[in-house]
Amino acid sequence: MCGNLKGLKFAYCMAKNKKKIDEEIEFIKEFIKPSEEYLDYDRKRIELAKSCAKVKDGKEEVAVKDGVESYVMENQEDFNKKVKELQEEYNDALEGRKKQIEDYGKLIEEEIEIELCKIKEKNLPEDITTNQFASISEFIID
Repeated sequence: MCGNLKGLKFAYCMAKNKKKIDEEIEFIKEFIKPSEEYLDYDRKRIELAKSCAKVKDGKEEVAVKDGVESYVMENQEDFNKKVKELQEEYNDALEGRKKQIEDYGKLIEEEIEIELCKIKEKNLPEDITTNQFASISEFIID
């Protein structure tokens, strides 16, 4: 909406704000990123599910329940036993991931403050529209 507005001071201020917001977003993305050990577990779990799935017309049979796809197991009991063994092998990674998700839930509930750059009204582009002005009004100082 405001990407086509011109003016050096305006562009500089908005670029600084974008950078600060992008840094916060990147922090959150990195915070929830799974460990390599957990990703290894997840790959093996998926491989296990595929290897235990019923095959129909050369493809693993899939069922959809509440919008979630899952493989239909040839022998559910055997799959459960193997996945339990895999979970025991990767217990530390699973516990770490569980804690990471809990901590992430707490993090996103926290209110953060970002000191954003504000621009003087006299430095706004002259060709700014009413809608554009309204969308950046929080960044304007008299």
